[in-house]
Amino acid sequence: MTKLLIDECLSAELALLDAVILLSAGSQSDGGKVLRAAAQAYGVDTDAIALKVNQEFAAKEKARKAAKPEPKPAAKSRRAA
Repeated sequence: MTKLLIDECLSAELALLDAVILLSAGSQSDGGKVLRAAAQAYGVDTDAIALKVNQEFAAKEKARKAAKPEPKPAAKSRRAA
């Protein structure tokens, strides 16, 4: 039971810290620096995350383009004269 309370306290503390970081990033003119500094403080490899995200978006875009069939040109109808 004590471990559960400690885990809940840590989760709440991290959620509060996340909120503070995001709010401060949004209120500053260059919030990207704040977020990058926070990521470095937690030892997060932002370059690896960015690469993974770019790869996932590229794969989704490729799958979307592959699933979308090429439009066929409409056949011209001839009028009887």
